Amino acid sequence: MNSEWTFEIVSATHPPSLARRAATLFHQSGGTMAVESAAHALGAHPSTLRRAFRKEVGMTAREYLRRVRLARAEALLARAPRGKIEPIAYEAGWGSKSGLYRAFRHFRDDTPGRVRNVC
Repeated sequence: MNSEWTFEIVSATHPPSLARRAATLFHQSGGTMAVESAAHALGAHPSTLRRAFRKEVGMTAREYLRRVRLARAEALLARAPRGKIEPIAYEAGWGSKSGLYRAFRHFRDDTPGRVRNVC
């Protein structure tokens, strides 16, 4: 039996996993939806969602969400090469400019300004 075909059958007969549905919400919100809000919207306890993410995705839900926010921030930086960093941080879901800087240092070992200049 073809494994791709089997996967399609399982996907067609089983609902998407909790982690996959939460990931979809994170992407649809552009990274602005919190893990707790996603869990509530999906009718799950936040701890259940966190466990599902670790098991199915191999990272925490919060780390996945930070990666979604970072990708959104990079896209915003590319579209606004002269824009201020602080409004971009808020639009991408961070509560402060320093949160965006910490994420860039952690995931890109760089700063938003230098990444913007490369884009």
